[in-house]
Amino acid sequence: MGIHYFPCHFVYWREIKNHTEFRKRLLNEIENNKSAFTKHGLIGNGYSSFTDRSGDIPDIFNKSLVKNNLDIIKEVVWNSLDTLIKELNDRNNYQKIKIVDSIIDYSWMSIYGKGGSIGCHMHQASRRPRPHTKVPSFVVVYIINDPNENNSTEFKQPFGQIPSLSYSTEYNFNTKNENEIREGVVMIFPSNLYHEVHAIEKENRIIYTFNIYSEFAKPQDMCEVA
Repeated sequence: MGIHYFPCHFVYWREIKNHTEFRKRLLNEIENNKSAFTKHGLIGNGYSSFTDRSGDIPDIFNKSLVKNNLDIIKEVVWNSLDTLIKELNDRNNYQKIKIVDSIIDYSWMSIYGKGGSIGCHMHQASRRPRPHTKVPSFVVVYIINDPNENNSTEFKQPFGQIPSLSYSTEYNFNTKNENEIREGVVMIFPSNLYHEVHAIEKENRIIYTFNIYSEFAKPQDMCEVA
């Protein structure tokens, strides 16, 4: 007798210990680069440095933000991903995950005004072509600033995508019920997991989002993963 669990969706969160320092630096970057933020259909009421145009002011800002803050990127993105993978691989009866290499495909900041929201979506599509060995893998969301009492992100698995017999309808995970998910926390989830941001009550919620592409080890190479 035995059981094997297929990989399934998850939402992982982790507190950033150096958040006070990182927050101050990133807010200063925003203050010094106001022209990189424009009203965008991405947010119901707010501003974003997201852009589809390579080489424009927001695109240059997004790239320089990563380049000039490598210590923040290391802690927020790469150290968080390392702890996530270890957590997933410590489970019994699940296929182990081994990542050969990962890159930040694209990153941007978003500033929410009062009532700001984002409709249900996922991050499976890429902005720009990548080597065929790398595929969309994770989304990393760093909550830089949030005066709201609760986080406003809700994750969803639509009917027909539920990997368990326990659920026959849509499954939701609303982060407002998790007191740990607040300013100074990083959330990581699969790039094909649907999510939305409900209208916020207090303005100036600021997040830093990263789309991660990864190359995974081939099945025959997985035996070396403990």
